[in-house]
Parts: sequence; C-alpha cells; structure tokens
Amino acid sequence: MKCNLLRLVRAPLLGLLAAAVVVGVPQRGVANGNHTHIAITLHAISHLPAGPLKQLLSDPTLRPMLIGGTIFPDGGYAANHGYGEAAHWEPLQRALAKRIGEVCPALPGDATCRERLTFLFGMASHGMADQVFDGLFMVAAKVHDKKGWAHGTFDSLDTMSDVMWAARHGAAESPELWLPLDDLLAAFAAQGISVPSDKITDGQFILLNAVLAYVRNAAKDPDKVKAAEERYPWSSKHLEDPHTAGSPLCEGRIIASYWQHLWAEWVDGRAPAVEVMATLPTHGGSGVVADHTSPDAIAAVVFSRGLNDEKKQPAKVEVQTEKGTKLSVKLDIFYGNSAHMLRLTPQQDWPVGERIDVR
Repeated sequence: MKCNLLRLVRAPLLGLLAAAVVVGVPQRGVANGNHTHIAITLHAISHLPAGPLKQLLSDPTLRPMLIGGTIFPDGGYAANHGYGEAAHWEPLQRALAKRIGEVCPALPGDATCRERLTFLFGMASHGMADQVFDGLFMVAAKVHDKKGWAHGTFDSLDTMSDVMWAARHGAAESPELWLPLDDLLAAFAAQGISVPSDKITDGQFILLNAVLAYVRNAAKDPDKVKAAEERYPWSSKHLEDPHTAGSPLCEGRIIASYWQHLWAEWVDGRAPAVEVMATLPTHGGSGVVADHTSPDAIAAVVFSRGLNDEKKQPAKVEVQTEKGTKLSVKLDIFYGNSAHMLRLTPQQDWPVGERIDVR
C-alpha cells in the first residue's frame, strides 16, 4: 500500500548542516552507468529556468566538455587509481571550482573559462546522481533483484542497467577527449591527493573509448539486453519510472536545483544558505510503501551542501503525522560525510493516507 509523503515543515534540519566543506571521502558503490549519467545530465538542462546557466549548459559547442565532466569521476576506477572516488564528492569539486574561479574571475568569461566551468557542472551532476540512485534505487534493487545480483564488470547493475537504458533510449556518442588538466591537478593537490597526469588522461580515454563503446555495442545485441532484463527484472521495470525514488528520470530536477545553487555561489562569490533541494517523494506527493520492512518505505531529503555526520543530532529532527502523532525513524546520511542526502527509514509502518511532516 502507498502512503502520502512528504512535507518538510522547517528547513534546514538543525544540527545536520556542515558550516564548511567537511573532510573525509565516503566510498561509493554500484551506481548509474555512464550512458545513463549523460542522459541524466542532458535531461537536467530541461529543468533549468531560462537564463545564463541554461544558455551555458545548452551550448552545443560545449557539449564535449559537459559530457566529459559527467563521466570523469569514473575514470579513476578505469585507471585503477583513487582519484576517481574523490572526484565524485563535493570537497574535490569545490576545490576545482575555487581553482577555476581564480583563473576565471568573471562570468561568463572567455571560451576557455566556459569550457572549464561546463566540465565542472558535468562532474557535479555525476556525483549527485550517484548519491540519489545508490541510496534509494540501488538499495531497493538489491532486495527485489537479489537472485541475480552480481558484482562483475559486465553483470553488475550499473553496467546492465546502462545497457537497458541505451537500448531503449539510444546510446551516447563519445566526444573527443578534453580535460582541464592543469585545473584538475591543482584541485587534487589542494585536497592532498597525488595523481600523475597520465593516470587522469588514461582514465578518461578508457571511459570514452572502451566503457561507453562496450555499452553502445551491447545495447545493439538483443541477447545482451535480454540477459540484463532477466537478471534485474525489478530494475528493468522501474528504471524509467519517474515515480520510483532514485530512478534516472527523477534525478534531473535534483541535478538542476544543485546546479542553480552552485551557479548562485559562483555569481555571488560566497556560499548561499544551505537549503533543501528536494524530498523523495516530492513535497506533498506519494510514492513510498507503508510496510516499514520494505526498502521502498525509505524517504529522503536532499540538501544543497554536503552534510557532516559527526554533527548529527537526531533529537532535533521530528517526524509526525498531520494529526501530530510522532513517528520513529532511523536517520542516516547515505555515504556519510560530504554526502547530501538524509534518509528516513521508518521503524514502524507509515500510516496510510496521511501526510507526514518532517520538522
């Protein structure tokens, strides 16, 4: 049964917000594949209001940079180097933003500055999309698709869901390799991460010419598509459902909101107040099941800045029905420090047909 959620009564949640970028990089698991990541990024543009940010990210001459930035965080895995994990997260991305700001103090800047900035927005899309997908869709898929769950390079959910996506919506093309290499090296160094430049270029080359190519070809093979659908039947059914929490089609509006916060910070030259960007289900919407033992019962709140798990004070977060009945929930910041998503897992069944308020 479905129950109605979610109304955020007051934001931000007290005691959960990091006053500054926190240290410590969480570890990412299975996530979106890169054809799906590219589709999410391009879909997110449609959620932007008219203005200079939408003009920047819609510029066809900057599409290689946008796609390059979108896939970049996975390059470290391809090159077998830890830079990929760091590239998923806000501390590194903010270090890159600072570097770009130092060499490109004015907006929109010249062509080179526009390229660098577009690449950064692609990276931000990737990191945010993985958090939402992993913390909600993947968690449910691990339960519903438990029988076929695998961790191999070619049979994991990220690869096989990417094959399904590309088969149904078309695969992305691989643009020419373009990297703001000096900026990336400076950002990694600022975070205390030593990475040879050739590792970065090797990782991006592998993504463009092997990872994307594999899925592009597999999506044309009916047997490989069928194998993916049969291994992950629940994921196959819900991959394109915008009402399934964490699905690719529900992520575009979250990415667009995150981009707008980053853009506002860039324009104003200072970090704006931390805000709630999204709730899953949406504010006033529905989409979770009442049964608290189901992974589909998890609700979430997504913030515009990374959260600091060490400062979490659950006593200051209240969840109750519209009639004032308090509900017990388990709070966790999925992936820990620097992540943006607070998950609310009910410790009893959600009441059916009632609005749930988070205070």
